[in-house]
Amino acid sequence: MTYPAGPGSQGVPAAYQNQGTFVADPRYQGGGWWSHGGVGTHFTEAQLETLWINAGGSRQLAPIMAAIAEQRESGGWSGAWNSTGATGLWQIEWPGSAPSGMSREELFTPEGNARAAVRLSGNSLAGVNSNWAGDLQAISVPGFDPAAHLPPGSLSPAGPASMGAGTQAASGCVPLSAAAAKIARRRTAPAPPPPPAAPLARPRRPAAQWWVVDYLGGSIPTRGVRQGNMINQEGILFRLKAGPFASLAEAQAWVDAHPGKK
Repeated sequence: MTYPAGPGSQGVPAAYQNQGTFVADPRYQGGGWWSHGGVGTHFTEAQLETLWINAGGSRQLAPIMAAIAEQRESGGWSGAWNSTGATGLWQIEWPGSAPSGMSREELFTPEGNARAAVRLSGNSLAGVNSNWAGDLQAISVPGFDPAAHLPPGSLSPAGPASMGAGTQAASGCVPLSAAAAKIARRRTAPAPPPPPAAPLARPRRPAAQWWVVDYLGGSIPTRGVRQGNMINQEGILFRLKAGPFASLAEAQAWVDAHPGKK
């Protein structure tokens, strides 16, 4: 098989180098790129949540990142890849976006891909929005509205999925139109504007406190800064339910005393 310009099959296990689907794109040598899906081990969203948490990922982001992997990126297949470098469960671009020192072989392991995804996200919703452009708008997670947790105008627009569930061709590979649009967004998106210059002196940030907030219809304790009726926890906004509390233990006690409180 002749691959277009790019990482090609470098570092790809021989068992994953099936014929795949050729995606027409004149910007690449040979007029396109190869996409391969439905290979490796399949993970359900519940299994992806566990994988994300075990790799050091935030429990609050676990259902969101599981949905991104299964619904938008790899369809839950650990061996999904394409000849431009997208690799594994979360389709980490290798070598461009992969964390320094991480090989493509490591990205094909579920644990390695999860560690790379956690590092790229910075364990923040803003990092997820930046590195998986358009996915937050398109995933389905009960009770989750990305626009409620990010600054106005910062949410990337939704686009077609890569290898998400229900979009794969019979061979398990990306449909041509969806894949072409996906790679076009990743390769041609304009660079973000430079950040504004920092002021000479910044006001002191309010101290973080313990609160009880709404999360997916339930109550959880979290440490953050109040902004009106919302709590800002490292850039993620949650609806305030109770607090402040002097400690995590006090916040958890409130949750335990109010089971099922909406």
